[in-house]
Amino acid sequence: MSDEFTIESKTVETLRVRHVPHGHRYIFAIRERPGRRFLWVGPIIGNAKASVPASMLRDEARAFAEREARKAGLID
Repeated sequence: MSDEFTIESKTVETLRVRHVPHGHRYIFAIRERPGRRFLWVGPIIGNAKASVPASMLRDEARAFAEREARKAGLID
């Protein structure tokens, strides 16, 4: 669910997302190809004490990051 994620930092080059309940962090780079800007999956910083592995939430984190990046005009 998107309400479980928050944006920790946002620049024209990167977007850092945190899963609030488990503390996992996901970093997405904003890349550009001719005529298109998109998110590139970067490092995942998992919380070792969380009951759910960070890899299980990666797709949800990406979907949240893409929505937020589009709202901010960072990607197409």
